[in-house]
Amino acid sequence: PGEFVAIQGHEWTGSSMQSCRHDGGPWGHVTPLLLDEDSDLVCYYPGDEACEGSSLPRLVSCFGDQPVVAPPHHMADALHPFKWGNFDAGLMSVVELFQDGRGSCESPSAPGVSRSLHVEQGPWCDTELLSGKRFGFIAGADHGGVARAGILTRALTREALYEAVSAKRCFATTGVGIEIEFSCNGQAMGSSIETTE
Repeated sequence: PGEFVAIQGHEWTGSSMQSCRHDGGPWGHVTPLLLDEDSDLVCYYPGDEACEGSSLPRLVSCFGDQPVVAPPHHMADALHPFKWGNFDAGLMSVVELFQDGRGSCESPSAPGVSRSLHVEQGPWCDTELLSGKRFGFIAGADHGGVARAGILTRALTREALYEAVSAKRCFATTGVGIEIEFSCNGQAMGSSIETTE
């Protein structure tokens, strides 16, 4: 307690060309993370149409009001592009901006776009932010490399981490161990601020 928090999670892989064609699929990948002390994360299989959480809309419904975040994962990968039409601001309060092996999903010209499988046009984060979506950023290691998420939290507990990630008080790095605290007019990173200009 106070030094390390284990989080239940898995990769929901909804991009198989053969088995993920129901309910408007394929949808791409998300990584559901349960930030609760007293329950277990249910794992749903997108390849089985009969499974309760077998599509991204069904997955959103299954997790409902549970303390779960499910960041979209390597959104601009040509083999597994994320279907932004199924974006849910509650469940997907953050997205994986950078993944070790697949690089950046910020924009086609961003530093860190390191994989030939990226798409040139399509599901890049900058395009989705400009369309009006609001989400924070994390990063993740998946294929033996290093990437990190920094989270500004009041305590090192699952409950506090859920609160912080839901409020988008977080940032992504390519693996560099840095600390950032950013605010604007007294509002923490991740806040939405109304302006008259």
